[in-house]
Amino acid sequence: MLTDVRSPACSWMFNLSCAQAYLAAYILAQSSHPDREALCANLMEQAGVEEGGAVGGISGRNGQAEPLRIIIAGAPCSGKGTQCELIKAKFDVVHLSTGDLLRAEVAARSPLGQQAEKYMASGRLIPDDLIISMVKERVTTDPEIARRGWMLDGFPRTEVQARALEEAGLHPDIFLLLDVPDEVVISRVTGRRTDPVTGVSYHVVHDPPPAGEIAARCVQRADDTEAKIATRLHAFHEAIHSISEQYAPIKVEFDGNVPKAKLSKQILAALEDVAQRKGH
Repeated sequence: MLTDVRSPACSWMFNLSCAQAYLAAYILAQSSHPDREALCANLMEQAGVEEGGAVGGISGRNGQAEPLRIIIAGAPCSGKGTQCELIKAKFDVVHLSTGDLLRAEVAARSPLGQQAEKYMASGRLIPDDLIISMVKERVTTDPEIARRGWMLDGFPRTEVQARALEEAGLHPDIFLLLDVPDEVVISRVTGRRTDPVTGVSYHVVHDPPPAGEIAARCVQRADDTEAKIATRLHAFHEAIHSISEQYAPIKVEFDGNVPKAKLSKQILAALEDVAQRKGH
């Protein structure tokens, strides 16, 4: 059952300071609450109103402005997931990750999905051209994306993918890059534990699961080992330099090792500047 944000139970949301609203939105973004997007949107609106800035999202558009087009990049476990939830809540863009796209195409038994399934079943890497085709088809044919704009999460991953986006006429307004030291990423990944029942993630040091039944059933993902994350980091560093160079004029880099609420505020401020320039 969806939560009515106008109900007395949610009245607390409208009596928060800007900092409190950001913090509450951050906590909700990481939760498994079924209404987290609606609740986050209200909290971000509260924060935006208190700052006196324009409130992002579709309600702020004048019908003439083009929707936002965002790329967010960062190493594994750099915090993109949390930030994407807050960006969606404030600006109402469609969030696209290659993992979600692949799963949707496979579930729909589309021609592209059937091709991808063959690679996935055999454990082979899915080729660039197939991933590029999926992204291009979704972005260029989905009317919701045309209306609301898009946010590509973790794509492009290679220089080839970045060039293909440009050739397809898919030009982002801003390239967000979260910079987190490798040793911090390794600590985050190796300490991560997931509750298989709720899907909620914890960290053995920074955010341990509740003692008892929940802690006992939490598991470590098979690829959350130091050796495997080191391999993924090496691949990320090899690719990100050339991708960043391509998007240098619109790149905004952030220290991803600051408190998450502070990082959220910096990212949303950068996006608000872009939105205002586009007439939102």
